[in-house]
Amino acid sequence: MPDETLCGLSIAVPRFSKEGETFSEKLIRRGAAVHLTPLIRLAPRALSDADGERTILDHFLGGAYDWVMISSVHGVRAFAALIRAHRLGELVTDADWLKKTIAPELTWPSQTSLLVVGPTTAKEATEALFPPHLVAEHHTAEGMLEALLTRLQGKERLLVVRGSLGRDVLDKELRRRGFAVDVLVAYENVPDEAGIERLSRLIEQNALDVITLTSPSTAEGFHRARLIARDRMNKDLPPLPAVTIGPITTERAKALGLWVMKEAEPYTEEGLISALEEIYPELIKR
Repeated sequence: MPDETLCGLSIAVPRFSKEGETFSEKLIRRGAAVHLTPLIRLAPRALSDADGERTILDHFLGGAYDWVMISSVHGVRAFAALIRAHRLGELVTDADWLKKTIAPELTWPSQTSLLVVGPTTAKEATEALFPPHLVAEHHTAEGMLEALLTRLQGKERLLVVRGSLGRDVLDKELRRRGFAVDVLVAYENVPDEAGIERLSRLIEQNALDVITLTSPSTAEGFHRARLIARDRMNKDLPPLPAVTIGPITTERAKALGLWVMKEAEPYTEEGLISALEEIYPELIKR
């Protein structure tokens, strides 16, 4: 059992579904009081002929792409779900899409390489799609680009798989360099109104010591919850410190006027925990 390095700390975890629960368990084992308040909900994306998704999936299954790039666990599962929906006619529902794996009869094309970000996404890809050929060490689109450019010759055809709020840095830069790039938006990021409301109530009650932010969209949800709490109480609120998972989240949080007390290094759950442990003495005194 880990030492109780976060004993007595009240932490808001605004992560979605399984990831939030797993992270919360790690914090609880370290003695923290955890409030799981998802601020976004991920919804499966329906296939649309008009948007060209079926054509992209046909191209993928036919081996037309030299590289597929996926930057998150959710992207991995959503891609698997869409492949099955397209070729097997399965419905993609809220209840099951995060458990999907590519069907045995729909094997990964042998001529297509897979790039993902970080060990967690790599593990998920191995289970749901195919063992990745390349894992970017830096958990950003820029990190993916840096890793990929060492492998490209200049004439490759590429596919980027992401969510509806995913940054377009990767595909824009690759197109600028002359590569043929398709983008498949595999899932939708939807605000979780119930989670935002719950977080606003915790803020009103001054029940939190710190919040962990793992994406720009969680920073935006936190900002909304603070505004709701402020308007309901009709007064300014003291800032609640945040620990962010990386520079993209930090940049968005600061743009919204949020207090980023610490940024994780590395940009992982373990990095978040280390950051919380580092600032624990300051947090517990507040």
